[in-house]
Amino acid sequence: DYPPMRKLFEYIAEITRIRRELFDIVSLGEKLDASDGIFQRAEPLVKFSGGKDVKWTVFRDAKTGKRAIVLANLGGAPVDVVGLGLEDAQNACRVYQAFSPTREARFPITTHIPAEAVVFVATEN
Repeated sequence: DYPPMRKLFEYIAEITRIRRELFDIVSLGEKLDASDGIFQRAEPLVKFSGGKDVKWTVFRDAKTGKRAIVLANLGGAPVDVVGLGLEDAQNACRVYQAFSPTREARFPITTHIPAEAVVFVATEN
């Protein structure tokens, strides 16, 4: 009920809803690649242009093979990510973003990421 925190709580609820929907991939799945850290590959799976402040991680559900890219804009300004794709995927995907309906797309995609926000992109197969 604390008014200054209301927007943050609404955002957390949205991200929790998305994570629940993608639970088998992003919570139980294995990390395949990341923009930095110990899971970073010499040849990244993720390709895109734009957004120097955008960090990402790729997860895979070991049972189904479905994958998800979690893109995080760590900067203080919104960014447009252009030509987002997975190295070996030219297939259908779904884009999940807080306060927006899930949209169907095909790689490569373009998406807008608000400042200090995340976007999830999950493969269909």
